[in-house]
Amino acid sequence: MGAFLYGLNRAYPFWAAALALVLACAVVVRKIQEPKDSTTKALEEHPGLIHSLRVVFAEREKSALFLFLAIFVWFVGYNGVETFFTLYGVKALKLQPNNAAFLLSFLALMFVVFAVPSGYIAGKFGRRNTILAGIALVGALAVLIRVLPVEAQASGIFLPLLLALIGIGWALININSLPMVVDIAPQTELGTFTGLYYFFSTAAAVIGPNVAGFLIEAVGGDYGMIFVVAAVTFAMAFLLMLGVRRGERAETMPAGTPAK
Repeated sequence: MGAFLYGLNRAYPFWAAALALVLACAVVVRKIQEPKDSTTKALEEHPGLIHSLRVVFAEREKSALFLFLAIFVWFVGYNGVETFFTLYGVKALKLQPNNAAFLLSFLALMFVVFAVPSGYIAGKFGRRNTILAGIALVGALAVLIRVLPVEAQASGIFLPLLLALIGIGWALININSLPMVVDIAPQTELGTFTGLYYFFSTAAAVIGPNVAGFLIEAVGGDYGMIFVVAAVTFAMAFLLMLGVRRGERAETMPAGTPAK
């Protein structure tokens, strides 16, 4: 939709995004009512961000730390691609800006379509294994796009197909990562650990485009570097996820198994 609106007027996507955000906030404010019972109040009494970071780093069992670091690095790579892909399409593939932006809709569409199936897959094969599969898929596809000649990318269905597969891999990762964080968190710190998830992912959203932009400038304006960054960061995330030992659904454990 943003690509279509951009083709009409460059300002329209920004106006549309602003309107959508205002409407979404209005729905939350008017329609979402949280119960304020004793359990909710107890769960809201959690320590602050700095204390929670200290707890995560000080734990002898490092699953939470490895998971948060993996979340950070894969968002660094993903946000670099998301930020500069339109410029990659314009500069490298010689596409019109709206057509380059439209290509990302294949990724977004498959992410939405595969969101629910990725949860079922995680229920059958485990969240960690599902995320590892998604990381491997996205990383391999980033390498493939990097080495694929731009002539092949600019014509045919190769690039839309690869982006659609990236959307599937991203769903395997992103849909299951926050539930892992929630199930790793102590019951009294659910809100804090959820906040840590967004702290690491948002920090990556700030740092990722800067890292990608610096490397693009360093190599003389080669926007294909976004896929190199993605490949490297997803490889790092894969190694970090190998160290995660907790975060699976508690109800999938056999009866009598102690909580990890």
